[in-house]
Order: sequence, then C-alpha cells, then structure tokens
Amino acid sequence: MAYQLMINRLNKRNRMKKLLPFLFIQNQTDNVSTAERLTIQAAIQQLPSEQRAVILLTYYHDLTQKDISEILGIPLGTVKSRLHVSLTKLREMLEVGE
Repeated sequence: MAYQLMINRLNKRNRMKKLLPFLFIQNQTDNVSTAERLTIQAAIQQLPSEQRAVILLTYYHDLTQKDISEILGIPLGTVKSRLHVSLTKLREMLEVGE
C-alpha cells in the first residue's frame, strides 16, 4: 500500500512538472529560464488568494487535498474545485502569453 501511494505521488509530481515546472525546486536548475519562472510566478500572483493558497499548499508543500482541507478549514470538495479552477486559469493565462 505504501509503495502504491509513493508511485501515485511521483506520477502526480511528474504531471505537474510539465504544467508548472518552477514549482518544483529541483527543476529550477533545469531548462526553465528565469523569464519563464517569473511569468509563472506572476500568473500565480494574479489568482484569488483562496485559489493561490490551494496551489501553493499542493505543489510547494506537497500536501494532500485532505490535509489542505483541514488546514484551511474547508470541505474536501472545495479544495478539489479550487485546485481545478486555479489550474485551468493558470493554463489560460500562460497560453495567452505564448
């Protein structure tokens, strides 16, 4: 069971590295330019604070959605919907900039 949880976490991390590479410290020395990192950071700053908090707790602090729910004192469904909406907004903002 622990093995499967780790595999799931690694798969999730790999998917998100492609979308938001600057969120992963180990990627900051990879092929992601400073300009790209700054663009992504600016896009995250444009999100409403509720959505930004969920993004940062998920990808900076690698917390589960259940943990985020407890920390923020909101239902798990709200965490999921905020994460989905914020990722959609980030994709839209970053695609327009390309």
